[in-house]
Amino acid sequence: SMGGYYAPRAAAFCDEIRACISLSGPYDLSLCFKNLPELTASAVEYRSGSKTSAELERFVKRMSLKNVAKKITCPLYIVSGELDRVVPPQQSEMLEKAAINSEEVIHQKVPNGGHVANNVAYTYRYNCADWMLEKLS
Repeated sequence: SMGGYYAPRAAAFCDEIRACISLSGPYDLSLCFKNLPELTASAVEYRSGSKTSAELERFVKRMSLKNVAKKITCPLYIVSGELDRVVPPQQSEMLEKAAINSEEVIHQKVPNGGHVANNVAYTYRYNCADWMLEKLS
């Protein structure tokens, strides 16, 4: 799911990226960090390299696509699980609305999908693969 954040961020700054898929990534981590499961929050803390809670808070606030999503110009495919309790699906909706300069935005909302919709991966993976193949062909 952090790839679902970093992929659109990279697409905003790298013109060489021809298409992007965001899978259950946060749009603004600060809006959902306090509700993350303990294991996920611990992983974010560890990977951030933060030594103090103040450092972690600054890191989490920087994890936002708020001023970045409008820079995405390549086609963007967003996948969100409607039952996601880690990164709420509203985060994907915010990305969809903010990617105003994207050549194309598709948002596949997976009705019974949890986080990364892994519990029903068959409902989106083939769509994503076919879409990416089309964009890169």
